[in-house]
Amino acid sequence: MLDLQDFQKKFLKDLTTGSQDSLPFIDDSKGQALARLQVYQTSSRAIITDVLGDFFPVVKQLVGASFFAAMVKEYLAKYPPQQGNIDQYGESFSAFIREFEPANQLPYLPDVAGLEWLRHQVFIAEDVKLLAPEFLQGVAPEKIMGLQLRLQPAVGVYASQYPIVSIWKMNQPEADDNPLNLAESKGENALVVREGDDVVLYEIHSWQLLFIEQLKAGKTLGEVLELPEIVGQGEGFQSFFAMCLQIGVFKDIEN
Repeated sequence: MLDLQDFQKKFLKDLTTGSQDSLPFIDDSKGQALARLQVYQTSSRAIITDVLGDFFPVVKQLVGASFFAAMVKEYLAKYPPQQGNIDQYGESFSAFIREFEPANQLPYLPDVAGLEWLRHQVFIAEDVKLLAPEFLQGVAPEKIMGLQLRLQPAVGVYASQYPIVSIWKMNQPEADDNPLNLAESKGENALVVREGDDVVLYEIHSWQLLFIEQLKAGKTLGEVLELPEIVGQGEGFQSFFAMCLQIGVFKDIEN
């Protein structure tokens, strides 16, 4: 006797992978159990394909709708959903693409997927009170270096050996038609921030990426400023730090 929870697990697996493990436990008195299951399977795959197309629109655009659908079918078979919240499905898509041989002709595709997953996570992140741009004006100079600035949830960074920011931007509706010469392009780092209802991408330097990563790791402002990669940035650091405050990178510091 199969309990309800076990049946639900088998049925979910059947819907996403095309298996038929739940079939023996479905009423087949009218001889339609297999046909009904197949209808559900087709419908579920179509829905998930559409959802992932919304999460990874540039990946879909780069490979085409048919190839994307075939890729999602293989992804579902290898990485079926483990929970009911569809917003959390797709985290392993980048890793899957890296292993998916038919996509090898686009070596940058896994990183594009990784960037788009980060954009999705930033978009659905919780709202928190942000650090005001004028915050430092109220901090005593001797206390500034000891500050631990915390990133707000709707912020992330992504580093790639490929020009992922440029690739992403050139595949937006408003982009111009100038082609990108990948052979002459260098790797790019992205800072992803939700600003209001929009998720915005900024290309950042390696030292700026390091700055964000070290703050995320819990370093104080003073500790980060002592790093060799950041020492000597001068006005460049001041401008970047001011931008971070302006676009809402940091959480408010509770008293």
